[in-house]
Amino acid sequence: GSSGLTALRNGTNLLIEDSDENGICLRSAASKEQHVYFANSSENANAGMQFQGNANRLNFLANAVTIASLHGGNFGVGATSPVHKFQVQDGDAAVVTNSADAVGKNLIFTKSRNATDGAHTVVQDNDVLGEIKFQGSDGDSFEGGASIKSRVDGTPADGKMPGDLVLSTSPDTTTGGHTLGDMVERLVIDDLGQPSFKTDTAQLLGFDRYV
Repeated sequence: GSSGLTALRNGTNLLIEDSDENGICLRSAASKEQHVYFANSSENANAGMQFQGNANRLNFLANAVTIASLHGGNFGVGATSPVHKFQVQDGDAAVVTNSADAVGKNLIFTKSRNATDGAHTVVQDNDVLGEIKFQGSDGDSFEGGASIKSRVDGTPADGKMPGDLVLSTSPDTTTGGHTLGDMVERLVIDDLGQPSFKTDTAQLLGFDRYV
């Protein structure tokens, strides 16, 4: 490989070039940190990346504050030890669209029974296509309070995916024969748009109308 001090583009003054694979490696003891910082003429460091070898954590910093971390295969915004694939700590997550049209962006859940990423195997009746869960701490763990999910409701075919929408809550009683902490289906809208309701004291009720 070779390196040079010729300005290539937008102030670039270091080039590492090779016709094969290349890279830069920062190596130190496991208990030490490796970092790359970016600074202007009046500050020591405005932003950068920091690898903590003892925790196997990669931090992204701005104004000397960690704004995001990659740890254990999880990415956290505002979280240094995220426990989910994507975690936003003490903030909001938003899908924002600015466009001069009638189109908005989507939050998409997809499901295939093929274990290979991006590959297709048809799903089956009652498979869950996606779920939004609402949880609260009971003092030592996060427990479910309510959920909204969609399931396959019928037999899928090419260009056809029958589905239902299920709203569930967790009751503060064992009335109805369920255990405390259970998520109990309260409203189901089936693939034909027909709603069914259920409470702790009543059976599932169907209505001959569609929504």
